[in-house]
Amino acid sequence: MNRIFTLLGLSIAAILLMANSSGRGSVAGEAVTGAPGEAGNTCGKVGCHTAGAFSPEGMIEFLNPDGELVDSYESGVEYTVRLNISATGSPSAYGFQMVALGETIENAGEWLTLPDPVQELTMLNRSYVEQGAPFTSPTVEIPWMASEDEGDVTFYYSVNAVNGNGSPSGDGAAAGSFTASFAGPSSVNELKVNPLLVYPNPAVDRLSIENINSNRVRVFDARGKCVSHQYLGLNSSIDVSDLNPGLYYLQADEVLQMAKFIKI
Repeated sequence: MNRIFTLLGLSIAAILLMANSSGRGSVAGEAVTGAPGEAGNTCGKVGCHTAGAFSPEGMIEFLNPDGELVDSYESGVEYTVRLNISATGSPSAYGFQMVALGETIENAGEWLTLPDPVQELTMLNRSYVEQGAPFTSPTVEIPWMASEDEGDVTFYYSVNAVNGNGSPSGDGAAAGSFTASFAGPSSVNELKVNPLLVYPNPAVDRLSIENINSNRVRVFDARGKCVSHQYLGLNSSIDVSDLNPGLYYLQADEVLQMAKFIKI
């Protein structure tokens, strides 16, 4: 009988371990970045990882589309949030949770196409990203964009380094933040000098484009999410028939040109 209970206990522990490996938010519904509104919770405080081992530290690098390190953002521009985790010793895997908040302590901007195994989930009316499974690389890069002025945006994060022994003891955790200021709307001055012309506006099926210095365009919805990436044909137009009715932003690839249009 004791052996049965022992095996049952080991099975339950194994299941819990595998579940926790997919991220504290998806497993327990807990926000643990240390951001305002989370009651000071971090991975090291809620018991999912015991702080102390590996002495992990996190650092965010904020990169513009040219791969340059910056500390400010423009609306309508896709940035890369690179989270680096440094640790002593030899962790077997790493994990994290992160959220971006504006000056009003509400969700700021939007996470774009997530790399594997990163997942997005909603907690506290905010959009969090975390590991969907432990990853062996100490670096993760996540694209982010703000479609409007969010003021100072702070990225709060919690990171951990684990030994994979089946227990939170012997793991390490840390938390930190990085703030990017608002630099203004994307390419305001050049847009005035070299505007992108689109018609008909509102559009139904196709949108014609003039005065463009690129053969590729991206379409963003009103929240700043890229919903289409197309090459221009010989007639310099794109297909918008699959878009839902609403306001969209058209941006030329690799050049500073943008326009608004309405889909009906």
